[in-house]
Amino acid sequence: MRKLKEQPTLHEWNTSKENDRKNLSQVVPSEFLLNQSKFLLNQEAEISRLEEIATLDPLTGLLNRRAWDAEIKKTVNDFKRYEENNPTKQYAVLALDIDFFKTINDRFGHDGGDVVLVKSSELLKKLFRSTDVIARFGGEEFFVLIKDGDIEKFKERLFARETEDPGISFQIALKGQNGLEEISVSFSGGLALVIPTTEGAIEEARLLADDMLYKAKKSGRNHIKFPDGGKDGTI
Repeated sequence: MRKLKEQPTLHEWNTSKENDRKNLSQVVPSEFLLNQSKFLLNQEAEISRLEEIATLDPLTGLLNRRAWDAEIKKTVNDFKRYEENNPTKQYAVLALDIDFFKTINDRFGHDGGDVVLVKSSELLKKLFRSTDVIARFGGEEFFVLIKDGDIEKFKERLFARETEDPGISFQIALKGQNGLEEISVSFSGGLALVIPTTEGAIEEARLLADDMLYKAKKSGRNHIKFPDGGKDGTI
């Protein structure tokens, strides 16, 4: 006669289940946590990528208009916090525009224009400090918030570059119909001073700088028009 398999007692059954739970607690959570970590890392990378898309100009890597507004808000808060004992300290807003950019696009195509925009952004990053805020608003238009309103110091920084040009310019070789052609790319600019106590004050300075940029364009291009400084406010 076949011997019936003995059924486990209630104590033995509970003990077995407890051992199963312990084994699962040692194996499943480690795999689960590993997968969770991978998931979170992927999520963080995706969030970082989306933030970059939302704040950086995809061509030049400079801040876009949205990021400029966020930086202005932060600048105002920092100024109120750290410069409360120096409430009259001035910053400056600089408007810049590449001269004859449409002509460059027409002559060398949009690829050539993109090369000029990238080279321009690289030059601006070198010319200004990491604490300054540089943004491309679109097309060939750039704005810089200079966190030091000392115009003379700014002029010294311009003249310290290895060029005799009193403005901002550079040479570049672009591919044209007859091969590589070297051209000179220059900027016109306008600068306005501001005590950055409010976002509105900085925006007014930006508009004034933009107006002075227009005057620089009308008066010959390839220079920066300053308020009450230099010959006719220019260098």
